[in-house]
Amino acid sequence: MAGERVLVVDPDPGQLAQIESHLQAKGYHVTLERNGTRALHLLREHTFDLLLSELDLPGASGLQLLEEAQSLGTHSCVILMAKTPPVEVVIATLQKGAYSLLRKPLNFMALEATLEKGLENRQAFLEILGLSEDLKRANLVLNEQKEELEREKRTLEEKIRELDFLKDLSSAIGTTLDPKEIALAVSSRLKTVIPYDLFLLSCTLEKGAVLFLDSGLPLPPALGSQIRAQALQDLATLTGYLCRAGEEIQVEALRGDPFQDNGAHSYGSERAMECKIVLSLAQKPVGVLNLINFEGKPYGNDQMALLHTVANQTGLALKNAEEHRKVQEMANRDSLTGLLNHRTFQEILKREFKRILRYKKPLAIGMIDIDHLKMVNDSYGHPTGDQVLREMSALLERCIRETDVLARYGGDEFALLLPETNLGEARILGERMRRTVENFPFRLEGGEIHITISLGISSYPTLDVSTGHELIAKADKALYKSKREGRNRVSTAGESTVVIKNFPMAASSDSKLQGDLWKSRNY
Repeated sequence: MAGERVLVVDPDPGQLAQIESHLQAKGYHVTLERNGTRALHLLREHTFDLLLSELDLPGASGLQLLEEAQSLGTHSCVILMAKTPPVEVVIATLQKGAYSLLRKPLNFMALEATLEKGLENRQAFLEILGLSEDLKRANLVLNEQKEELEREKRTLEEKIRELDFLKDLSSAIGTTLDPKEIALAVSSRLKTVIPYDLFLLSCTLEKGAVLFLDSGLPLPPALGSQIRAQALQDLATLTGYLCRAGEEIQVEALRGDPFQDNGAHSYGSERAMECKIVLSLAQKPVGVLNLINFEGKPYGNDQMALLHTVANQTGLALKNAEEHRKVQEMANRDSLTGLLNHRTFQEILKREFKRILRYKKPLAIGMIDIDHLKMVNDSYGHPTGDQVLREMSALLERCIRETDVLARYGGDEFALLLPETNLGEARILGERMRRTVENFPFRLEGGEIHITISLGISSYPTLDVSTGHELIAKADKALYKSKREGRNRVSTAGESTVVIKNFPMAASSDSKLQGDLWKSRNY
């Protein structure tokens, strides 16, 4: 969108120069500032189409600049920047009206795309404001044309009702980041302005296709499979969505189960009237909004126009929800292994320990350490060590149940939480994990090696502990016992060590590494 006026605020002169170079090359008119307080004065004295600001600034902060831009009523699009911002900061900035929060160091291709989409979003907002001004002018015309007063008055009231509806809808879907809650908000409010019997909202999320369904009528159970098939076909036809092999679209009923055996309304496809609107973001289809009425009443042009606006708002809300889910997922996961990180594990343990205290259930903790990973790093390099960590994570995950929690605790150490598991059961699992790792060939460039793990296990109520932190400390102590007594074994807190016969290393092209690993075991 060449020619747009952009204010860039960043305390780093080098960063400012880079941003200025990229934006000027795209035709933007760029104003630079390093101080937040001076940037506030610029906002008050000049009008900018877009504000691109670092969160942490000398003087006024990026959030203060955001609030000032909104209070001035210039409708500037605000995009903030920060280096690894916490999830709560990301959510707070978006809730306060920022279009996006970009991570540093900047990806300039992503920056340019975000600026373009943000300005498109601003233009759409200005068009809605223009519509409001058109309505005011129409009201003046109504006063001058008394003979058409009643008819024009009804038209105006209808438009105002639609605007109120859009305002209410925007507020409802803008305060939640749950896709199901977004769909429910759209369905419940849409029925107040457009009558329908069946509401269908299908969309493509990263984890697959989802169909949200709402109906005020009881429907025959056989309609379920028909709706799934039709919704998937609509997604494929209208959005280009390609389902994965064997995938069945997930159906989320928004208010109870509409499919009932008794008294079900018959679905007459010959009489029913359907309306399908594609949900798009930046001209990319992401879903389909489908309304059906069984009485065959056609949808008018005004209703269709309103549905297009609703579809645009819904698509944006679903996109924001998906981005929020991704940010949360990234914040909870270790970037190398994909496992839960240390902080998330501690939060889960705290909640789980409260639960088992309340319901008098057992809980086991396992601490796992990779034996001699440093030697792998020293001999093959850290990229190979990272490869071992990733493969080890996948290997350990395959050993546990869906209800168990495995996390990367730090470095080459993993933590395992086993709900409703006693010490004996945990020890059996620990031994199974140890044997699985022991027998797994880690394939490296030029050969393979066998790596072992040491485990320490503690459990409640076997041990006298009152917090999850104390339970971890007991498991950690048992882990160090395993390491002191030769590694490649399982030790349990409060009981004797489970001694395991050492497993010889398989042949590898790196005989020096094999020898070092054998010597370090101190047999």
